[in-house]
Amino acid sequence: MTTTAPSARTGLIATAAQGRAGLSITVGGRYGTIVPGAERASGTLTLVSVTATGGVVGSPVDWTATASSTDFVGPNGTIPKSAVTYTASAIAGNLGGSTSTPTQTLETPKTVVARTGSVWPSETITWTPALRVDYPGGAPVGTYRGTITVSVA
Repeated sequence: MTTTAPSARTGLIATAAQGRAGLSITVGGRYGTIVPGAERASGTLTLVSVTATGGVVGSPVDWTATASSTDFVGPNGTIPKSAVTYTASAIAGNLGGSTSTPTQTLETPKTVVARTGSVWPSETITWTPALRVDYPGGAPVGTYRGTITVSVA
Protein backbone atom coordinates (compact mmCIF):
# COMPACT_ATOMS: atom_id res chain seq x y z
CA MET A 1 0.00 0.00 0.00
CA THR A 2 1.29 3.41 -0.81
CA THR A 3 0.69 5.90 1.95
CA THR A 4 1.06 9.65 2.17
CA ALA A 5 1.53 10.81 5.77
CA PRO A 6 1.82 12.63 8.13
CA SER A 7 0.55 16.00 7.06
CA ALA A 8 -2.28 18.01 8.55
CA ARG A 9 -4.16 18.00 5.26
CA THR A 10 -3.22 14.76 3.54
CA GLY A 11 -5.05 11.45 3.01
CA LEU A 12 -3.64 7.96 2.69
CA ILE A 13 -3.29 6.31 -0.70
CA ALA A 14 -3.48 2.52 -0.84
CA THR A 15 -2.60 -0.15 -3.40
CA ALA A 16 -1.75 -3.82 -2.96
CA ALA A 17 0.68 -6.48 -4.15
CA GLN A 18 -0.33 -10.01 -5.14
CA GLY A 19 1.11 -13.28 -3.86
CA ARG A 20 1.26 -16.87 -5.15
CA ALA A 21 -1.25 -18.60 -7.43
CA GLY A 22 -4.65 -19.09 -5.81
CA LEU A 23 -4.23 -16.06 -3.55
CA SER A 24 -5.20 -12.49 -4.23
CA ILE A 25 -5.07 -9.35 -2.11
CA THR A 26 -7.08 -6.21 -2.77
CA VAL A 27 -7.66 -2.85 -1.13
CA GLY A 28 -11.20 -1.47 -0.82
CA GLY A 29 -10.34 2.00 -2.10
CA ARG A 30 -7.57 4.49 -2.66
CA TYR A 31 -7.75 6.57 0.49
CA GLY A 32 -7.80 6.21 4.23
CA THR A 33 -7.90 8.91 6.86
CA ILE A 34 -5.01 10.25 8.88
CA VAL A 35 -5.29 12.71 11.72
CA PRO A 36 -2.14 14.54 12.79
CA GLY A 37 -1.47 15.32 16.41
CA ALA A 38 1.34 16.87 18.38
CA GLU A 39 3.45 13.69 18.54
CA ARG A 40 2.02 11.35 15.87
CA ALA A 41 -0.36 10.90 12.98
CA SER A 42 -2.79 7.99 13.08
CA GLY A 43 -5.72 6.64 11.17
CA THR A 44 -6.92 3.71 9.10
CA LEU A 45 -6.18 2.50 5.62
CA THR A 46 -8.98 1.12 3.47
CA LEU A 47 -10.25 -2.44 3.80
CA VAL A 48 -7.80 -5.21 2.84
CA SER A 49 -9.18 -8.52 1.50
CA VAL A 50 -7.30 -11.77 0.95
CA THR A 51 -9.09 -14.40 -1.12
CA ALA A 52 -7.82 -17.98 -1.30
CA THR A 53 -9.13 -20.03 -4.26
CA GLY A 54 -8.30 -23.19 -6.13
CA GLY A 55 -7.79 -25.52 -3.19
CA VAL A 56 -9.01 -29.10 -3.35
CA VAL A 57 -10.95 -30.97 -0.69
CA GLY A 58 -8.49 -32.17 1.93
CA SER A 59 -5.73 -29.80 0.75
CA PRO A 60 -5.77 -26.62 2.84
CA VAL A 61 -4.58 -23.33 1.40
CA ASP A 62 -2.44 -21.71 4.10
CA TRP A 63 -1.30 -18.12 3.68
CA THR A 64 0.49 -15.28 5.45
CA ALA A 65 -0.04 -11.53 4.89
CA THR A 66 3.02 -9.39 5.55
CA ALA A 67 3.33 -5.61 5.96
CA SER A 68 6.42 -3.45 5.54
CA SER A 69 7.22 0.24 5.30
CA THR A 70 9.73 2.58 3.79
CA ASP A 71 11.01 5.64 5.61
CA PHE A 72 8.71 8.67 5.29
CA VAL A 73 10.64 11.41 3.54
CA GLY A 74 9.76 15.10 3.70
CA PRO A 75 11.26 18.32 2.40
CA ASN A 76 13.38 18.85 5.51
CA GLY A 77 13.95 15.41 6.95
CA THR A 78 13.01 11.75 7.29
CA ILE A 79 10.76 9.85 9.66
CA PRO A 80 12.26 6.35 9.95
CA LYS A 81 10.16 3.27 9.18
CA SER A 82 10.76 2.15 12.77
CA ALA A 83 8.36 4.97 13.77
CA VAL A 84 5.52 3.35 11.77
CA THR A 85 3.16 0.91 13.51
CA TYR A 86 0.52 -1.31 11.89
CA THR A 87 -2.42 -3.14 13.44
CA ALA A 88 -4.79 -5.45 11.55
CA SER A 89 -8.15 -4.56 13.12
CA ALA A 90 -11.77 -5.59 12.52
CA ILE A 91 -10.80 -8.98 11.03
CA ALA A 92 -13.80 -10.70 9.41
CA GLY A 93 -14.53 -13.85 7.40
CA ASN A 94 -14.14 -17.54 8.21
CA LEU A 95 -11.76 -16.98 11.10
CA GLY A 96 -11.05 -20.59 12.10
CA GLY A 97 -7.28 -20.94 11.82
CA SER A 98 -6.74 -17.18 11.45
CA THR A 99 -4.30 -15.25 13.58
CA SER A 100 -3.29 -11.63 13.68
CA THR A 101 -0.37 -10.04 15.42
CA PRO A 102 -0.63 -7.14 17.84
CA THR A 103 0.42 -3.62 16.95
CA GLN A 104 4.01 -3.69 15.75
CA THR A 105 6.58 -1.43 14.18
CA LEU A 106 7.48 -1.92 10.52
CA GLU A 107 11.26 -1.45 10.59
CA THR A 108 11.36 -4.93 9.00
CA PRO A 109 8.57 -6.86 7.20
CA LYS A 110 6.13 -8.32 9.74
CA THR A 111 3.37 -10.93 9.56
CA VAL A 112 0.06 -9.14 10.19
CA VAL A 113 -2.52 -11.89 9.46
CA ALA A 114 -2.05 -15.61 8.84
CA ARG A 115 -4.55 -18.34 7.91
CA THR A 116 -4.14 -22.11 8.12
CA GLY A 117 -6.55 -24.64 6.67
CA SER A 118 -8.67 -22.29 4.56
CA VAL A 119 -12.01 -23.55 3.28
CA TRP A 120 -12.37 -25.12 -0.17
CA PRO A 121 -13.14 -23.96 -2.86
CA SER A 122 -12.59 -20.34 -1.78
CA GLU A 123 -12.79 -17.91 1.11
CA THR A 124 -12.09 -14.28 1.87
CA ILE A 125 -10.67 -12.73 5.05
CA THR A 126 -10.82 -8.94 5.47
CA TRP A 127 -9.35 -6.42 7.88
CA THR A 128 -8.88 -2.70 8.34
CA PRO A 129 -5.26 -1.65 8.87
CA ALA A 130 -4.71 0.92 11.61
CA LEU A 131 -1.56 2.96 10.97
CA ARG A 132 0.37 5.25 13.29
CA VAL A 133 3.43 7.33 12.44
CA ASP A 134 5.30 8.78 15.43
CA TYR A 135 7.14 12.02 14.81
CA PRO A 136 10.75 11.98 15.96
CA GLY A 137 11.70 14.83 18.30
CA GLY A 138 12.18 18.04 16.34
CA ALA A 139 10.65 16.80 13.05
CA PRO A 140 9.90 19.85 10.90
CA VAL A 141 6.32 20.48 9.80
CA GLY A 142 5.64 19.28 6.27
CA THR A 143 4.32 16.50 4.08
CA TYR A 144 6.12 13.19 4.47
CA ARG A 145 5.67 10.37 1.96
CA GLY A 146 6.36 6.68 2.39
CA THR A 147 5.11 3.32 1.17
CA ILE A 148 3.32 0.68 3.20
CA THR A 149 3.33 -2.65 1.33
CA VAL A 150 1.02 -5.52 2.24
CA SER A 151 1.59 -8.80 0.39
CA VAL A 152 0.29 -12.35 0.69
CA ALA A 153 2.05 -15.66 0.11
